[in-house]
This record gives sequence, structure tokens and C-alpha cells, in this order.
Amino acid sequence: MATEIVRKSSQKGRLFSTDDTNRTATFVITTGALDRDNESVNPRGGSFDEFRSNPVLAWNHETDEFPLGIVEEFWNDEVDIDGKATDALLARVKFSKANPKAVLAWEMLSEKMLRACSISFLPIGQASKNSAGGNHYDRWK
Repeated sequence: MATEIVRKSSQKGRLFSTDDTNRTATFVITTGALDRDNESVNPRGGSFDEFRSNPVLAWNHETDEFPLGIVEEFWNDEVDIDGKATDALLARVKFSKANPKAVLAWEMLSEKMLRACSISFLPIGQASKNSAGGNHYDRWK
């Protein structure tokens, strides 16, 4: 039985910083906060072995399109969100100069019109229930 890909748009996934010289942006890509469906993920539960072989940044989860760029690095850290120290997964992404959608996305980031991102993943194991009764994904890839 195939596992369905889960696409999550975290309410706390947001732009953290940009580097114009290198055309990179760092995002908080997920936290343990509930999303709009009352679901949550463990920000330290990701397994990235397969992803590292082709770490592409997709627009709107469209994996059949050319990527906007690549994820150069990802790491866990504690960040300040709304005045509260929050465990988060961050990613630094480099935007392509060759893909017109990537150029547009980079310009929109620079204008602060595009300020967030989301993750897609395959759950590893069974989801548990979180405090709101939604699914909590402890392990994922």
C-alpha cells in the first residue's frame, strides 16, 4: 500500500532572511505548531537521506515542473516566533537565475510579497493525535 504525500502549510512557516548577493533565502519551514487543519509535525522528525540526492525547491508542490532552485542546507534551531522561543526546522534555498518562475519568486521575496513556504512529506509510521485531535507526524521524509 502506497503512502500518500502530505502537503502542509504551516501558519508559522515564514521567511527568516535573504542574501541578495547569493540569491538565497532562509525560511522557517516548519515548527511543531498546529496548521490550519489542526495537524502538526515534529520539526526534528525529518529524514532527509532521499531528499539530499535531489534537493529541489518546488513551486506550490509542483514536482513535475522545473524547480525554483535547490535547498542548500537545512537544520533545526530555536527561533523567536511571536515573542516565544520555538523549536523549528529552517532551510536555506538558492534561487535559479534560469527559471523565469524562480526569478519572479526571488523578486517577490525581495518585495516581501512572498513571505512563506510549506513542506511536503511522506509520514513514517502511524500518526498520533495531537492536543487538538488532529494528526501529529513524529517521523517523516
